[in-house]
Amino acid sequence: MNKIFTTGLAILLSSTSAYAGDPEIKIAGGLDVQAGYVKNSLKADPKNYITGNNKSSGLNSTAHFMAEAKNTTESGMEYGAKLGLVTTARSTRKIASSLFIVSQAGKWELGSEKSANGKMKITPYTNACATAGGWDAWGKSDPSNTGIVYVTNFGGFIDPKTRDSDQSEYSRKVTYYTPQFSGFQFGLSYIPDTTNAGYATPSTVAVHDAPKTSKLSGYNVDIRNAFAGGVTYTYEQDDFGFKLALVGETGKAKPRAVSDTAPPAVPGAKFKKLRSYTVGAQIDYKDLSFTGAYSDYMKSLTSAAVDILGRSTRLYGFGVRYNHPSKLSASATYFASNSKGNKMEAITLATEYKAAPGILPYAEVTFYKARGRYLKDQKITNPPVILPHKNKGTAVVVGMKLEF
Repeated sequence: MNKIFTTGLAILLSSTSAYAGDPEIKIAGGLDVQAGYVKNSLKADPKNYITGNNKSSGLNSTAHFMAEAKNTTESGMEYGAKLGLVTTARSTRKIASSLFIVSQAGKWELGSEKSANGKMKITPYTNACATAGGWDAWGKSDPSNTGIVYVTNFGGFIDPKTRDSDQSEYSRKVTYYTPQFSGFQFGLSYIPDTTNAGYATPSTVAVHDAPKTSKLSGYNVDIRNAFAGGVTYTYEQDDFGFKLALVGETGKAKPRAVSDTAPPAVPGAKFKKLRSYTVGAQIDYKDLSFTGAYSDYMKSLTSAAVDILGRSTRLYGFGVRYNHPSKLSASATYFASNSKGNKMEAITLATEYKAAPGILPYAEVTFYKARGRYLKDQKITNPPVILPHKNKGTAVVVGMKLEF
């Protein structure tokens, strides 16, 4: 498949004129400042405080900056590059560095952009107000730090789950999007190695957060020769609009020990390859928008020897948004997940107001509930000692965005 990508790109470049005028330079950026408050039914471990010394409240700011240079040949092919820089960030996903080529044959992206799976996906948070699903940066589903991994969003594996939370860019990849025809569009990304992240050298093995099977397994699971893509269908007529998206990921699991000195709990454990899909839809009618999605991880990157409490993960959710003519918008979303027997539910009510060009104050409140199981002392024993876990919480976020 990687030969197909290389050959296709060579044909695209050779079929167009190389002559172009002066490039167009565009500078863009923004700042998002937030204040958050969280309350949980369980006592928080100091590691899960909102800030170093405040367990339930804090401030957060994220600033991003991007430069884009693009040009057009005589034949109409557009090409250019995007360079994303972050100045202060808790966890921003707006930053990407890539080279792009757009022509009548479609669009190519090369670099550390988000995958086609991530860009084409439709979820209840796709059209939500305020943080649009970012409540989980504040809410603590496991405040007591038992080691349970609850799934709190529709993120896939190729992008967020193989991205170090302290870094911004995603793994390096090649992506192709077809032109739209009769409402359909296809996209496909090829990722040789998820450890080859945008902030690392080719030989650097990036240490991930989410792909770890658990703290007790002793394994990290990387992904090699991965593909992420999808298909969308769009229909618009007068005040009505409909969009359907089916996206998925696949790739070979590459487990490795977390430490060279401490052996894994189950040496030689076999892990299932990456296979996941998400189907989502959005219906627009005048000022109203309705969204829904369902996702299945299909036991991706799990091991029967390690994941003894469960291997399946399924997510679903619904959302509605209303855009008032006064520049005020409001949304309500419901999210639910069942990951390896650990269940999470979250309801978010959000609002935002376009105060001026580029200025967007917003507020939201999320009510979440977690119910799961964990192994005592985070150890695999025979027989296993399993303990229950329950938590209810509320996360309130107030903020303001400035985009230019």
